[in-house]
Amino acid sequence: MGEFEDQYTQELEGDVKATRGALLADTITVLSPAEPICLKETATVHEAVQTMLARRQAGDSMSVAGYRTVPLVDAERRPIGVVTVSDVIRWLANLFPEAVLNLPPGDRIKRPHEIDAG
Repeated sequence: MGEFEDQYTQELEGDVKATRGALLADTITVLSPAEPICLKETATVHEAVQTMLARRQAGDSMSVAGYRTVPLVDAERRPIGVVTVSDVIRWLANLFPEAVLNLPPGDRIKRPHEIDAG
């Protein structure tokens, strides 16, 4: 049993040393995508949403939900701001009158019995 423990301990110590080395030596660039994700200030809301979802669909995002923030850049690609998922949701909510947003759930707005489905 001692032989296996020694082998396991040596492997574990090697893994810890490799991890410690990576933590101390690797630069932050290993975390960023090869091509930075950003939008020009003239981009549409649709382009912002597509950009936020693009990496999610490709399967290589930092979070399950895709990018939650996207930097905005000027013509010289200098950062000028950030667009967030919350910004998009707030913009979308502002498109609707407050009376519509505050309707209780139910059939009052949908009226499924009055809609011709065919």
